[in-house]
Amino acid sequence: MRISTSSAQQTAVNSILDQQSKLQKTQMQLSTGKKLLTPSDDPAAAARSLDLNQGIKQTEQYQSNINAARQRLSLEEGVLQNATEVLHKIKELGVQD
Repeated sequence: MRISTSSAQQTAVNSILDQQSKLQKTQMQLSTGKKLLTPSDDPAAAARSLDLNQGIKQTEQYQSNINAARQRLSLEEGVLQNATEVLHKIKELGVQD
């Protein structure tokens, strides 16, 4: 069986197009700084990435909740301190009479 010139040329063109496609993907990875451009590149890694992103968002929410609780506790501590001072002042005034 003979390999025709057009068949050899078509094989070469297909090979060039394949290499161009790989080059384009590599350039996209470099420009975006991401190894995974689409979930189909590596489905397992994409699933892990989603899990990690969800974990990060959950941790950020926990941190936000902690900060809000600390602010509230600080405010409540100030109010209780003022109430204690008022009660001490009342006690002092009551003892003086």
